[in-house]
Amino acid sequence: MRIQKRWQQAEQAFDSGDWANAEFRFRELLQFPEFALVARFRLSQLAGKRGDLRSAVNETLAAVNTRILEDAEGLSTLVDRLLNFGEAEAAVAVARRPALAQSRDVRALSDAGRMLYYNDLTDQAFELLSRCLQLGADGARLHHMLGGCHLRQGDVEAAEASYRRSLALEPAAPFVHWSMAKLRRQSTSSNHVDTLRTLLTSPPSDPADEAVLCYALFKELDDLGDHAAAWPMLERGMQLQRGQSGYDIEAELALLRRVQAIDTEMPPPPPAAMAGSGSISPIFIVGLPRAGSTLLERAFGLHSAVHSGGELTDLPRQVRMSLNLASSAQLDESHVAAMTRLDPMDLGRRYRSHVAWRADGKPRLTDKLPLNFRFIGAILRAMPDARIVHIHRDPVAACFSNLREYFFGGNYGYSYDQAEVARYVIAYRELMDYFDQRYPGRVLSLPYAELASNPDHALRRTFEHCQLPWEPQCGQVERNTGQVSTASAMQVREPIHTRSVAHWKHYASHLQPMIDTLGNLAADKVSP
Repeated sequence: MRIQKRWQQAEQAFDSGDWANAEFRFRELLQFPEFALVARFRLSQLAGKRGDLRSAVNETLAAVNTRILEDAEGLSTLVDRLLNFGEAEAAVAVARRPALAQSRDVRALSDAGRMLYYNDLTDQAFELLSRCLQLGADGARLHHMLGGCHLRQGDVEAAEASYRRSLALEPAAPFVHWSMAKLRRQSTSSNHVDTLRTLLTSPPSDPADEAVLCYALFKELDDLGDHAAAWPMLERGMQLQRGQSGYDIEAELALLRRVQAIDTEMPPPPPAAMAGSGSISPIFIVGLPRAGSTLLERAFGLHSAVHSGGELTDLPRQVRMSLNLASSAQLDESHVAAMTRLDPMDLGRRYRSHVAWRADGKPRLTDKLPLNFRFIGAILRAMPDARIVHIHRDPVAACFSNLREYFFGGNYGYSYDQAEVARYVIAYRELMDYFDQRYPGRVLSLPYAELASNPDHALRRTFEHCQLPWEPQCGQVERNTGQVSTASAMQVREPIHTRSVAHWKHYASHLQPMIDTLGNLAADKVSP
């Protein structure tokens, strides 16, 4: 039987739901290099349909070592699927294969580069996207991503040049205007306020695009100190975002309460072990976004024994893998309900094996995904040598810092409404209070105000908690030239300062709904 006919029969079985037959036929096709890669993809999809996440991932990983007829398009798709499963190390290795990296297929290079870029694998993304440029590609989206790569690498001038080229090709591109606003602190002699106001006189038809422009204009007016004009832009942006988000604050709060309830059923964790005594020993920086985690990680990154990992998604992904739950969410009810059967040793092994390659040969690695605060119990049971630092701001400042930021990806849906952000912060603090009481001494509480006003003292006690000797250079975060991919990309390249500690006070008269909802948590901050 001709190979093409076999493929058609396998596809027919797949489309008709005859999955056992489809699996048999796709496995037969693995022996033919020209069909082996797509057959692996189909086998991965079949495992997903069965709800078997581990097998779905393993089939995709097997494609890395399967004898295939390599082509740029197929390898680009493989990079995509590996990253969707959190297999970043394998994805990077595939992206570097000559059949893709040296290809002349601009679409394949661009697709793989985009996926690497949005997974914060900046160096690898830059290589592929730059190759597109060398081959003559000149798209607005390409230049925007290249600008983002330059910004993460600390080259502001190159980033601005890429953004300007992107706008020359697509003058109204909302996300590029947002990137230009975030590029630096705007001044009266250099800003884009008039451009943004002109764009908003005839706003885009898509509310999401209008929202981005509103946040950009708010940021620039705020930089200029025109707080009266800035607030309506932020308020409009929040309204637009909230109107389309579909976010359910009640479900979110119930989930946080459920995390606590399930944790009370779990056995106590083993005693803290010596950090760095075996394989990679992680340092988790948790809390809310925009609370100083990037600044703290920059200080860690100057230490001779520590490598900065950034906001890694490996912990929630490996929780799903350990539980074998095929959910795309970082945390949902299915995860929480299943946590009582989580094997801590399996989770610890899986996590370490997935992050070790990022540590660049150093024994310690930071992981600053803010939402990992919900997994504190699991971390302590899975990795007794791990250290956890909870960096936090006072409630009013924490709420406002979340309200004012435009977040990508939808993970912070509470941040578009004053009452909702306050309710979320209350619930988050209650959960952290619970962890502090149940696991005394295992999570260091670090106020951002202390880090900003007395950095050496704050860092010394933080490093002591993490069993790291103090190294004086760690207080000079502006010396860290490493990459930054969060919203703080430019701010954290400055010396540590207190400028943003009470920035909310410029907008105090507009923040009463938030302050009222916070109640006693806000009383000492707003009293005369």
